Amino acid sequence: MFGGLYRPVHLLVTDKDCITPLHMGSPGVFVSTRIPDISHAVIDVRSTLSLSGKDIDSLRLRAAILDAANRVVATSMSSLSKDPSVLQRLTLLHPHLWNGIKDPYLYSLHVSLIRSNKIIDEVIQPIGIRTVAITESAGFLLNGKPYPIYGVGRKQERLSDGWALTAQDELSDAQMIISMGATAVRDAHYPMSQNWHNICDRLGLLLWDEIPFVNDMTNSAEFAANLHEQLQETILQLNNHPSVSFWGLFNELKKNRPGQDDLLRSLKAQVKNLDTTRPIVGASNQPNASFNKIPEFIAFNNYPGWYGGTVSNWTSYIAERYREVGHRIAISEYGAGGAVTQHQEGPPTKPLSNSYFHPEEYEDYVHEQLYPQIKDNTHLWGTFVWVMFDFAANERDEGPMTGINNKGLVTHDHQLPKDAYFFYQANWTKKPMVYIASRRMIERLQSATDIHVYSNMSSVELFVNGRSFGKGQADNVHVFRWKNVILSPGRNHIQAIASGAGEFREDSCDWILLAKRESHSVHTGKNNKM
Repeated sequence: MFGGLYRPVHLLVTDKDCITPLHMGSPGVFVSTRIPDISHAVIDVRSTLSLSGKDIDSLRLRAAILDAANRVVATSMSSLSKDPSVLQRLTLLHPHLWNGIKDPYLYSLHVSLIRSNKIIDEVIQPIGIRTVAITESAGFLLNGKPYPIYGVGRKQERLSDGWALTAQDELSDAQMIISMGATAVRDAHYPMSQNWHNICDRLGLLLWDEIPFVNDMTNSAEFAANLHEQLQETILQLNNHPSVSFWGLFNELKKNRPGQDDLLRSLKAQVKNLDTTRPIVGASNQPNASFNKIPEFIAFNNYPGWYGGTVSNWTSYIAERYREVGHRIAISEYGAGGAVTQHQEGPPTKPLSNSYFHPEEYEDYVHEQLYPQIKDNTHLWGTFVWVMFDFAANERDEGPMTGINNKGLVTHDHQLPKDAYFFYQANWTKKPMVYIASRRMIERLQSATDIHVYSNMSSVELFVNGRSFGKGQADNVHVFRWKNVILSPGRNHIQAIASGAGEFREDSCDWILLAKRESHSVHTGKNNKM
């Protein structure tokens, strides 16, 4: 699991009296925000101090909130006692709200320990003033208004680096996610770095953070204590980030494990004791499991068209899960394997999920078929594609490379977006774009081919070798299609010109129609496993 020191290490030197750096790895400052009405916000700041016990009367604790222009907009000053926990309440008039990607406005909170008018320790925390909630009538709400949860799952690793990501790696991940149009990320299945959370605070991505309670358990006091400790650490360390919008309790637990439901209820109670401002969620792949009703809002991992079931009746599955729990659910994982080096001509044919052949075209097909069933589904409060980037999975022996889960929308080096990435970009963004799918299947055998193009513009015209095949008709998920386009022997230049609102965008690629005897070069990959 990529062990060792994979995040930056710092040496901290403090006065004997300080804001403690030893409170479960937290900053020593815990912020809770309420917005009673649009005129003001109430910010509670609880600081945990390490005090020597000497000259306490000379110490003061100041909490000050500064706006983006570095102006002090709220402040509180407290005298100290021997109690190491200090609660300060600040009122912020007419707050500028943190509003996700639309407007990720940040204040900064400065908590300063002062002795004789001199600051001897200080903790600075970026904070965002916002509320999050899930309702039956409108789904997910940010600051009381409906906000789309276009989510992806993410692992904190990449090819050649393992978990030792740089700050720039994490920034480029977030930028690529936002460029696709996603609004939320599920940090699966463990808390990720403070730097990642800082980036998401600044850029406006919503985060689902979860503890690694995955698959199975042991019914022991030690196991329960470890989970409770991890949950407490997670909340204390990450609470102050406005990007954090959901606390996750588990992923894909098994049914009928003794003591499991009681443990989950105790974990839920622990969250409520620490933080009442965020929904408590869980990710299940078990229909009709007793634990599905323990989180406030359950989500389901489900892979029709890949691990089982067909892509055509997913709405029935979602409706059944909705009725099971009696309120809106989320889809926390869905998708299919797809390798940029493997391709499939003709009508989509499902490969075995554990085979060595994961054609990119089939991944396109699964997303094109599933997304229309969830995009406006009122049984859902959010959806999360599995997964944003291909990632290492040591037990997998499938697709073109051993040890890789290739359901990503981007390759394992985090550099090359697959076709499906642009499918979601067409659906989730407004910046004009056009993209020819199946572009990497350069060598082909079939002269008659269907061509599909992703675009968020109103019109797309297709040209092959300079000849127009007319303007395609888009479906309700921004896929333009042309049936039975005839390719010429040899090289063919494919061009799509999109237009709308006085703007034009163009995409092109070249395909080669081979003679039949050259068929060995059309499809790559190993033989299917038995």
